[in-house]
Amino acid sequence: MSEIASVMFPFNDAEILELTAGDTAQNLTIKSHGTIIDGVTNEATVNRTLNLTPGEGLRTGAIVFVRTQTNGVENTIFGTGVTGVTYAGVAGTIFTTMLVFNGTAFEQFGAALNIN
Repeated sequence: MSEIASVMFPFNDAEILELTAGDTAQNLTIKSHGTIIDGVTNEATVNRTLNLTPGEGLRTGAIVFVRTQTNGVENTIFGTGVTGVTYAGVAGTIFTTMLVFNGTAFEQFGAALNIN
């Protein structure tokens, strides 16, 4: 019997990856073509660096939505595997940005926006 591949975004829900509050390095593997990085549920208490690795078979054009919230003015830093601009948080404020996989790395599309 052959193995059936899992159905990915946009034909199934986006993958949600939750960041931790107090870990500086956030090492994530992006497996889905639509991923939400949730940095709001656990708001940052230290600067967080997002290090992203493309999962096996990830296709060019995969989209990653990043949502972050901070306890104070902690930074969100794009590290290994990401080309983007570091941004500082504002206590209790949610910022969003989008990354797109270019076949090699993830690139930020537009500045992070304060949505509340």
